[in-house]
Amino acid sequence: MSMKKVSLQLYKDTQIAVSNINRYDSLERYALTQVLIAAKKNEQIDDLFIQCAQKALKHRSLNTSQVAV
Repeated sequence: MSMKKVSLQLYKDTQIAVSNINRYDSLERYALTQVLIAAKKNEQIDDLFIQCAQKALKHRSLNTSQVAV
């Protein structure tokens, strides 16, 4: 298991994404919230959560208004 710190850019992007969390599916929501919690507590998190959050952010642009069903 590889543990990493959350980068500042990922932290900022995750904050924006969580403010409009309904556009993500349940697994993406979980990964995003775990990354945000780890970043706020300044703790390391498993790299898998970071990768999942990055893919979710890349897959669903922060500037679109789509809502996951």
